[in-house]
Amino acid sequence: IIYSTAEKYHQETGQPAWSKGGAVRDQYFLKARVIVTYRQDEDFLVSVLPHEISHLMLRDFIGVDKNIPIWFDEGIAQLQENGRLPLSSEVMKQLLKENQSIPFKDFLNLDIRLTDDEKLVQLFYIQSVTVVDFLMKKNGNASFQELCYQMKNGLDFLTALKRVYSPSINSEDEFEKKWLRYMQN
Repeated sequence: IIYSTAEKYHQETGQPAWSKGGAVRDQYFLKARVIVTYRQDEDFLVSVLPHEISHLMLRDFIGVDKNIPIWFDEGIAQLQENGRLPLSSEVMKQLLKENQSIPFKDFLNLDIRLTDDEKLVQLFYIQSVTVVDFLMKKNGNASFQELCYQMKNGLDFLTALKRVYSPSINSEDEFEKKWLRYMQN
């Protein structure tokens, strides 16, 4: 669904002011998968559309009834955007030098959809893509795939993380420390 203006999109969907699109599954209409957005610039085909399609595909793979952390879902979706990771990595490194990050005790359970604080939203998205990138590169694609399978099989994220990435990551604190070291190198 493409609305003619951003104002109409936000008004009709109730999405936050910072949102450029959304991916939803209609439970009643044949469990349809729908992307909702508005008429935008040329970034739509290389940014918004791949991002929103990624949300739908991740939900199809892991399961619509599974609790996927929002940062995990958004991090994977951003990896599909053209040029997102290199830029986000550089910005995150600079933010970390300024001691600006969301502590994992807050970050891992943050529902960013409930805020209008654009600075927090930007930090959340930048941090999300770098954390997912870290997980993918930590032990390779096979481990990341196994992490997704563990969530698909019903484990919550932290339990799945410990199962797949142990012994190097056995806690939320260890996860944050490893990510910080990864970002500093």
